[in-house]
Amino acid sequence: MPAALLCDMDGTLVDTEGAWSRAAGDLARAHGVPWSAADDDRIVGWAIPRLADHLGGRGVPLPQGEVAEQLHRAVSAQTAAAMPWRPGARDLLAQVLATSIPVGLVTATYATGVGALLDAVKDLSARAGFDVVVTGDVVAHQKPHPEPYLRAARQLGVEPGDCVVLEDSVTGVTAALGAGMRTFCVEPGTVLPRTVARHPRLRRADGLTEVIGMLGLESAAMA
Repeated sequence: MPAALLCDMDGTLVDTEGAWSRAAGDLARAHGVPWSAADDDRIVGWAIPRLADHLGGRGVPLPQGEVAEQLHRAVSAQTAAAMPWRPGARDLLAQVLATSIPVGLVTATYATGVGALLDAVKDLSARAGFDVVVTGDVVAHQKPHPEPYLRAARQLGVEPGDCVVLEDSVTGVTAALGAGMRTFCVEPGTVLPRTVARHPRLRRADGLTEVIGMLGLESAAMA
C-alpha cells in the first residue's frame, strides 16, 4: 500500500472537458467574439494560461488573470450543479478514505475551481476529505514540472517514492514520474512518449475501477 495516494482532477476524477469548452465559449460570446464547435475541439487539454492568452488574442478585453478566474468560477458552478464523475472515481475515493492512507488532490486547476469537488468528496466518508490540496495557483511551476507532486508529498510528510499517483495525461504522468513517484495512467487512450511509456515506475490501468483492485483498496478498507 502507498504512503499516500495523490490524484489529478480534470480527466482523472472528473470529466470537465465539456465544462471548460462551455466556459470559454460563453466568455468569448459575452464579449462579442465568435466561438464554434471547432474552437471547442481545438482547446481540449490546454493549460489555463494558454487558454486565457488565446481568448485575449481572439478579442476578449480582459487581463489573463481575470480570464482565468472567470473560467474557473464558471467551471466550478457547472460541476457544483452536476459533478461529472469519471467511472469508478466515487468508489475509489470512498474506499481509500475508509483507510488511514492520506489522500491528496494535485491539479493545475486554480483554488477557485476545486471547491465543488472538495465538497463532494467530503460527502463520501466520515473523513474530512482530501488531506492535502495543491492547485495550479500555489506553485511556481505547473505540470509537467514535478513541483506540484513534490509539494504534496512534503506537506504530507511522506517520501515521494512511497506515493502512488493517478493521472490521465502525458503532462501529468511526466510530472509524477519526475517527482519519483509510482504512477498509474488511468486513461487507456493516452498515447505516451516511448521513454515515458517504458518507465519502470509507470503502470497502465483501464480506468479507476481497475485501480481499486490493483492497489488492494477493497481489502484495505475492510481491515
